[in-house]
Amino acid sequence: MQNDEATIPFVYQVKNFNDTVSQMEANLGHQKLSKLLAKSLFLISIGTMDLSVNIWRVLRYSRKPSPFNIPYTLSSYKAIIMQLYGLGARKFGIINIQPLGCQPWMRKNLENNVDCNDSMNSLAREFNDGLKPLFSNLSSQLSGLSYSIADFYAFSNATFMNPRAYGKSIEIIEHFFCGWDRGS
Repeated sequence: MQNDEATIPFVYQVKNFNDTVSQMEANLGHQKLSKLLAKSLFLISIGTMDLSVNIWRVLRYSRKPSPFNIPYTLSSYKAIIMQLYGLGARKFGIINIQPLGCQPWMRKNLENNVDCNDSMNSLAREFNDGLKPLFSNLSSQLSGLSYSIADFYAFSNATFMNPRAYGKSIEIIEHFFCGWDRGS
């Protein structure tokens, strides 16, 4: 992550998608476009920037973190998913948040440079736990909506905890970025 100015907030991505849908409808017609969108998979990596940008600001600029309101953030995502549904999206692949406290940029700023930041991981788990009921409720409210949540947290956590199990290249990358070797 370089800085938060390099990211496009989810709300603006949906606005851009809305503009694209309008252009596509002009070219394909409403009926063809509706069929195309209903069959399309919308892959969304959700929430990572909301948590990590706040922490990045603290580390980079020594600012006090703003409180992260998970229920509010989930409510915002619900509204955005409903917007996408209104534009014709029906199938969603959701990638949850990885253990942010184990990312190299986070671990590098801890005293021992090895352990993970448990409070950041706790926030990520709390957010991820809120995704399941959010999408379950949405799928019962919105006809034809289907979803699958990929557990990137579990996958990443396993990799961070035992990088050598995933190959020599992971170990080299870890050493290069973090400057340490966990052993195994």
